Amino acid sequence: MGQNPYQPPRSSGKLPEQESSPPAGLACAPRWIIGGILGGGAGAVIWVLVGVVTHYEVGWIAWGVGFLTGAGLRYAAYLGGDEESVLQGVLAGGLAIVAVLAAKFLVGSLGGFAPSFGPFDLLWLGLATVTAYKIGVGTYTSG
Repeated sequence: MGQNPYQPPRSSGKLPEQESSPPAGLACAPRWIIGGILGGGAGAVIWVLVGVVTHYEVGWIAWGVGFLTGAGLRYAAYLGGDEESVLQGVLAGGLAIVAVLAAKFLVGSLGGFAPSFGPFDLLWLGLATVTAYKIGVGTYTSG
C-alpha cells in the first residue's frame, strides 16, 4: 500500500523560515574570523605606520585596533545574515589581543626602539579586547 495522495507530506516540524536560516555557531566561524583578521590587520597596519613615521608608540591606537577587529567580525557576520552571538564576541576579543600584540611588536621593531610592556599597555589591551568583544557580539549600542 502506498501513501494516501490526499495526505499532506510530512514536514520536519520546522517553520519555513527556520529551514532556510543560515547555519549558526561554529559553521560560520571561519567567515567571522576572516572579517576579524581583516579589521584587526587594518588597525595594526595603521598603528605600525604611525609608529614608523613618528618614531613613537602611540598606545591608544591599540583601542582602535580592537574597534576595527570587532567591526570587521561583526560586518562579516552581518553579511552572512548571522544572528548575534557570544561566540562572535569571544572570537573578536581573542583576535584583538593577537592583533594588538603583533602590532605592538612591529611598532617597536620597525620604529627603531625596543618593544616594552607596562601598565598602560595592559590598559590599552584591556580596552581593545572589551571593545572588540562588545562590537563583535553586537551589544555596543548607545540606547
